[in-house]
Amino acid sequence: MKRSMFISVMVILLGVCGLVSAAEESHPRTLMLIPAEEDVIKMAFDVGNTYPTILLCYKAMPNNSYALKGWNGEKWLTISGASYKEGAFLKVKPSSALVISPKGAKTPAALIPPESWCSTVYTISTTEMRPLLHLVGRHYDFSAKSWKQFAETYGFDVRSINPENINMPWYHRSPQENSEEAIQGAKDFQYMTTIREPDPIPPLEDINEFDRSGEINLDPIQESEVVDENAPEEEASEEIILELPEPPPAVIRGEGSIEDVQS
Repeated sequence: MKRSMFISVMVILLGVCGLVSAAEESHPRTLMLIPAEEDVIKMAFDVGNTYPTILLCYKAMPNNSYALKGWNGEKWLTISGASYKEGAFLKVKPSSALVISPKGAKTPAALIPPESWCSTVYTISTTEMRPLLHLVGRHYDFSAKSWKQFAETYGFDVRSINPENINMPWYHRSPQENSEEAIQGAKDFQYMTTIREPDPIPPLEDINEFDRSGEINLDPIQESEVVDENAPEEEASEEIILELPEPPPAVIRGEGSIEDVQS
């Protein structure tokens, strides 16, 4: 398969993905499921142009149903309920999902990604831009550059969307300022809910491979456990086949509008 940046075959991934640096390309890929609101769509595209993002947009329909569309880098494509449930529309599975809904609206259970293709899911129950940028930025772990760009683009002071001063210089702010703004920022997390996270790996306990002298502590080896140097080599019962992962899909900049979603 050709590896040209703009080969359409490699943009089957339903995502808004930016022309990103090597460091950003290794950033975990997030599926962002957003309501069909113009400001939120713009925000999602801006995020996707910097961080690996799979962008889906939903619109409420009669009878408690929802229309889903996904951005493939060039246009919005309709996604069926079956395709969404099975994850058949995905070229690459996301590491996590953000499901965003308007303030006061309950996140529809039907829109929560199944665990079979997304193990980590969070919801954000506000589309008010300031707290939304704060919570999305925390999820993506925005760099200092990103915090500044989003603040400028959306007309906010950096401190208002990044009150905890994450990834920002700290020396120009007093401890009192940091404390007060961190308390204010904590209030935004009332809008964020963890739906599902993988179980954490339990910590290893009482492992003392080295003593204070630097020598390795090993239990005595029983004679029966020692390999017989004269024993014949065993043949492998099955071939070992290594499957190399496919190269990541190409990424391009994209722009979308509310009219595209509603069409």
